Amino acid sequence: MKKALLAYLAIGLLTFAPIMNAWFVADDWDFLILVAKATNPSICFVPLVGRFLRPLVMATYYVNYHLFGLQPFPYHVMLVLLHAVNAWLVCVLATRLGLSRLVAFGSGLIFLVFAGHTEAVTWVAGAADPWLILLLIPALLLFDRGLTAERPALPIAGACVMLAACVLAKESAAIGPPLIFVYGASRLLAPLTADERRRTIVRTLATVSISGAVAVASLVIRTRVFGSVFGAYSQLGMSRGMMLAEARAFALRSFLPAGGKLVALWLHGFDLILFAVAAVWIAVVFARRPETRRGLAFLIPAFAIGLGPALPLSISLINSVSERYVYVATVFSAILVAWAAEIVFARRRVLAGVAIGIFAAVHLVALERANQRWVVAGELARTITGELIDRVRAAPLTTRTLVMNLPDTVNGAFVVRGALYGSFHLMASDVAQPEQRVGMIASTAMVAATERTHVRQTGARSFSVAPEYASFAQTEPGAPHSDEYDFGRWEPTRYDITFKPSRHTLQVLFTSRGHIQTAAMLAGAPFGSLDLPQHDAECTRDPIRFSGWALADEPGVAVVLERLDSATGGSSPIGSATWKPGARPDVAAYFHDVAGADRAGWDYLLPCSLARSGGARLTVRVFAVGRDGQRTALGTRTVVAK
Repeated sequence: MKKALLAYLAIGLLTFAPIMNAWFVADDWDFLILVAKATNPSICFVPLVGRFLRPLVMATYYVNYHLFGLQPFPYHVMLVLLHAVNAWLVCVLATRLGLSRLVAFGSGLIFLVFAGHTEAVTWVAGAADPWLILLLIPALLLFDRGLTAERPALPIAGACVMLAACVLAKESAAIGPPLIFVYGASRLLAPLTADERRRTIVRTLATVSISGAVAVASLVIRTRVFGSVFGAYSQLGMSRGMMLAEARAFALRSFLPAGGKLVALWLHGFDLILFAVAAVWIAVVFARRPETRRGLAFLIPAFAIGLGPALPLSISLINSVSERYVYVATVFSAILVAWAAEIVFARRRVLAGVAIGIFAAVHLVALERANQRWVVAGELARTITGELIDRVRAAPLTTRTLVMNLPDTVNGAFVVRGALYGSFHLMASDVAQPEQRVGMIASTAMVAATERTHVRQTGARSFSVAPEYASFAQTEPGAPHSDEYDFGRWEPTRYDITFKPSRHTLQVLFTSRGHIQTAAMLAGAPFGSLDLPQHDAECTRDPIRFSGWALADEPGVAVVLERLDSATGGSSPIGSATWKPGARPDVAAYFHDVAGADRAGWDYLLPCSLARSGGARLTVRVFAVGRDGQRTALGTRTVVAK
């Protein structure tokens, strides 16, 4: 067994070597932000996004971040080693089930290079399931020892402790007691004495009762923390009709690599024929070969139990999206496949070994392709966020940056997703308040990292955005009528947008060909206030003083006064205000980051004669006018001449 472990470690490190420096993507940054701000390891027990607790995943980030910062290499090495150890545990479990060394080693090998393990191993945020298996299989092995030991208390207690610790990995630790039950029940199919049968039943029920009580307690705590057993997971569920179709997809992905052929198999219902043939074959083997009954009686239900927590969700058949949910189930499917090869090629161990090797090789090729997608996604994420940070740094502090499209996924691998602000906080701590300075309008599911996005300016502040092949991750605009923009049209592969006038300069960006591009720099509208007179005023002899302040992100703002004609609705110019540097220290202090804030105060003396010439009643409107001609009304006053 030691040789098998060394072999798995060597094969695992060699297989996953290309991803060792893959950059952080998507949810990685949520974990990184939390551990970066933490002052002690208790952060590992903080509830996350109203849905789950991930102490062991958090610990993965906590230890690596505080030792190595944002160097991805040690994070990936830890997970690959963890995965290799899990492959060895699969091998040990197969041995405990009475299977041959060939089947045991083949089971671990298939599990190690299984094509559907990129999300769980390559993506650090997907580490919950590998941690779960590291605890779950040893619990089964300890329980197995407890079933035959003369003094079972210690191994059974160890099994219960390991099952309880599974909660630290993932809430699907609740599958532990059912697995213990089917493991103990399957042993009853082996030739046992009456005393051995009684001990098996008693010890199984005792272990299930203790571990089940712990599982129930954890679910009760979960209910108190998240409001229900499922927390926010209930929002991710689907209809029963779709659940059946997705169950077939989950079963397929637990045995076969993703791809177009698998999609066709599922869409046309051919997988049902495969399942039926497999069921008949298993039934025949079970009936004719008594020595297989115990293993089959455990592995088949265990496979179903391993998939159980994922069935309300969905999985992709074409790429790696959500494939981490099959990590637990593949423990049992890997053993079943290797064992099936030995059964089919009975007494021909060489052919059985070749079949196992071919199956593993097919998965290895698919795994390498999938891993390469994650490497590409990581590089795209690093490039996009790095260039975006540079654009924001180079812009004035008052500039608001809006990105019209950010990559959510590329060929099934996560990219930026929710990582936007996390990457700013950890990669650019000098950029203060990124949430106020940067915004994302939409994200895209990309086919290739280098695909182009077509952006066309259709008006002074209007644009049309159309990715070349990608579609928008959002089914509808998140903010159809925000304070900053309006959508004219929204389609899965195109939208039209108009940016509203803003007091800030808008830096409008988009991603295309794997880089950040500039669509436009939209000047900010001037802003300010008319403070005097505070209300409508009477004018007898002395001029009426109009006073206030005005600013703009771009220098060159002017303040003009206009006469309004109530009869015609038109207006005519009165004059321009003069600037009073230093007159408004309050404005200068509040808007210290705006150029020219120390000269924001303005004055204009309106002669009474002007009011009299207007028929003893004059309506005055004051505008701030930007260098580009944008006008902002500061206020309106009526002056009555006496």
